[in-house]
Amino acid sequence: MRTFLAEFLFSAVLWGSLITWGLWRWRKRAQSSLGSGLLWLPLAWFGLHTAFAWYGFILPPSGRLVEDESGKPIPNARVEAIWSTAYPVLVMLGKCAGFQAHLTDANGTFSFPFAPLPTLFLGTLVRGLQPMPPGRVLNGRTRIFPLWLRGEIRIRHYEAGKPWTDSHSGGCESKFLPQHWGGLLRGEAYPFSVAYREACVEHQPWTLTNFYIWDLWRYATVKGWHDPKEWVSLPQLPPALSVKFNALHIGPCLSPDGGACAMAIDPALRAEMCSYFTEAMKTGPKE
Repeated sequence: MRTFLAEFLFSAVLWGSLITWGLWRWRKRAQSSLGSGLLWLPLAWFGLHTAFAWYGFILPPSGRLVEDESGKPIPNARVEAIWSTAYPVLVMLGKCAGFQAHLTDANGTFSFPFAPLPTLFLGTLVRGLQPMPPGRVLNGRTRIFPLWLRGEIRIRHYEAGKPWTDSHSGGCESKFLPQHWGGLLRGEAYPFSVAYREACVEHQPWTLTNFYIWDLWRYATVKGWHDPKEWVSLPQLPPALSVKFNALHIGPCLSPDGGACAMAIDPALRAEMCSYFTEAMKTGPKE
């Protein structure tokens, strides 16, 4: 099913409008003032959250991903959207009131017009966007409702001595009824394939950082993030390479807010990791 139709059928816009209309009709037909009065609470609850959903449909969380260095659009990149619950008592059910994921188009643009159905029950306080281009600094954005969540998001490469994340998208520790349960989206490139090409074929300079090498390893080991024709499980790292990989450490940032910075690595370590993955791909799937 197409994403647009699937999200519409699971949207707060659709079901909120139907529920609010139904409650309004029910209240109008109530035979007693008590019954009519009792229906005000659910009518106000669903009416308010439906209004929020329509606001998000008219001014949806949207934007455009571009390379920070060149300003070029980033096509076919994954962007995750998070709706956080508005009511503290409901946080125990899951911080997130909704979770979706889209790919950017050829011009790097994306949009999330349909707030998910659970927002009708959990409300929406914060909306967040988290771009996920492989091997790049995390750079998210959040806005407290009803502030707009729109605009260009500039994505930068890892660079030694610079923070490894600029993310302000919050988090989604517990995805309540998500529309995307993990794995790749249809048409999404394997993150491992992208990272392997940049590091081991093109030898891009930003791949000579500890965070990029960690990403390369993570993409290779997360189920569904590498080509299933390559392997099911990886062979163990050779002892000498394992020691070098595990010795990678995080450097402190000199920025006022502290945090962790990417650190430069020896090109020889990248070459060893690339040789390891190249040999793993040659040997084929492993059970």
